[in-house]
Amino acid sequence: MTWQCTLPEGPTAIAVARREIATLVAGRPHADEAVLITSELCTNAFVHGRPPVVLRARIAGAVLRIEVENRNDGEGGELESPRSMPSPDAEGGRGLAIVEAVADNWGAKDADGATCVWAELRL
Repeated sequence: MTWQCTLPEGPTAIAVARREIATLVAGRPHADEAVLITSELCTNAFVHGRPPVVLRARIAGAVLRIEVENRNDGEGGELESPRSMPSPDAEGGRGLAIVEAVADNWGAKDADGATCVWAELRL
């Protein structure tokens, strides 16, 4: 099963993403983790990229794959695993560290001015 939506711009976008994934995985193991991963990936897309932001989810067997795609700033490059957490008083910088800690696998790819960051989680 594959599902996709373009997220609205503005303050409700992340809430919409969380609600949609929560509905998709309702009643399955690790549903809360799926919502957390979605929230972090979508927040990063809005903070570090530009709209449109497209959220995709696919369940294949017991694996949920979440993909978030957005237009990038043209810099491209590979996303690296977080090397360290920011200081406790930093306002950001924890998103990918959280994804890495919770997801079974994650990665990113850049193509044609778009960045797609994905994560997989066994349900």
